Amino acid sequence: KLISDATAIAGMGLIELRRIEASREVASTLAKSPNVSYLPGGQNLLMALNASR
Repeated sequence: KLISDATAIAGMGLIELRRIEASREVASTLAKSPNVSYLPGGQNLLMALNASR
């Protein structure tokens, strides 16, 4: 209830800031991991795989 009241009065700015900070930390951790590969979204990856035909 306390958090709900505070966000109703002050807005969602702090929560969005914390979400952005957490996302940056996750991205940084994944970027440093040797076992993680980036695969772009969309159809471009599939078209690149079929190019050898």
